[in-house]
Amino acid sequence: GENLVIDDLTIVVVWYKKNQLDEFMKNINRQRNIRIKIITLDNSKNSFVGAREAFNSVIKEIDTKYVAFSHPDVNFEKEDEMENMLHYIKNLNNIGIVGIAGCKEGRAWEILSNITHGSNKSKAGREIKNVEIVQTVDECLFFLETKTLIEHPFSDIKGWHMYAVEQCLELETQGYTNYVPSNVWHRSAGNSLDPSYVVTLKRIIKKYSNKYKYINTTVKQWKTRGIGPLIYREYYYFKQLIKRKIK
Repeated sequence: GENLVIDDLTIVVVWYKKNQLDEFMKNINRQRNIRIKIITLDNSKNSFVGAREAFNSVIKEIDTKYVAFSHPDVNFEKEDEMENMLHYIKNLNNIGIVGIAGCKEGRAWEILSNITHGSNKSKAGREIKNVEIVQTVDECLFFLETKTLIEHPFSDIKGWHMYAVEQCLELETQGYTNYVPSNVWHRSAGNSLDPSYVVTLKRIIKKYSNKYKYINTTVKQWKTRGIGPLIYREYYYFKQLIKRKIK
């Protein structure tokens, strides 16, 4: 086949450290057979109150069919990963969000992913052979159609947590399907939690508990109903606060 150059992906990335952004750009520029437009959002001076606000601020600038949101520490090992990813996505039906790690709906909880973490390449979850339908995906890297994003922008919740999780739940309630395909491998160190994670979690549970008994995320499974889970969330919140103080 001929080497077709397709320009149908925008990647949005929020960065804090210039050297990390440079590394990310270098990595993306190695991707072959695909022209990628990159929108970088400088948060080195904390100009945004959260990821949702940052991402919504650039929706009008996205003019490609597909858009991806990425953490700046994501690293693609192969030069055709983005090309493969788009190839995968184009063959999926009714896509809401396509992530590279995710969890199915229901009582059983496990992470489905072919990604690796850190320099020692530890597995992030159960390896998958085929595309899997999931309830939510991880924030590190996820894709959706631009038209879907325009119709369903991110909510106004502040902070830097669970924005992909929330978007997945919202799109699923609107009839879309969320997926994790089986092809992407990348390196990144896992993300750290803090008390604000639990604040966001509470808001999302309030919004979706009538539809979902469990919200399964790559961090944990969260039961949405009953007093036990409520107490556990409070405990979890204080645990994060204390961990922060000790640091």
